[in-house]
Amino acid sequence: MQSNEITLFQKFGLAKNGNFNYSEGVNAFIGNGFTSNAGNTYMNEIRLMEGLLIKEDVGQGYAHTFVNGIRIFDIKTKQLLCEKGYHKTYYSQSYIKSEVKAMLTDLLLTASREDRISINLLDVENHINMLVNNAFNIDQRQMLMQQSQKFLNA
Repeated sequence: MQSNEITLFQKFGLAKNGNFNYSEGVNAFIGNGFTSNAGNTYMNEIRLMEGLLIKEDVGQGYAHTFVNGIRIFDIKTKQLLCEKGYHKTYYSQSYIKSEVKAMLTDLLLTASREDRISINLLDVENHINMLVNNAFNIDQRQMLMQQSQKFLNA
């Protein structure tokens, strides 16, 4: 693991022993998993997007892969912005993308209502779509370098 990965992930308590490796197949940083007595493997996937870190809790059973939770953190403040847990929900990247988009949209709409700020929902959705699509399409090693330079050196 590169020092930028260790530094950034440690700030979130995710890489105590430098245990994340980049997986080209899923374009994410994968944490060392553990296998339960039932034979299921549990691991974390980390993705970065502009100013945010997405942590996916994933479980691999004998026949299916499941999403157990999604957490979204602000990289600069290390604050947990939103989270959602799942039970018996099949994992797919398209599902994760749609859930992250919905979580971020809801977060912005709630904040705008609380602060009495008028926002254009279509503009918000378009911007979030672009950010989330980039998180899944741009090489996460490149995204790690960009976000580390912006937020770790600030």
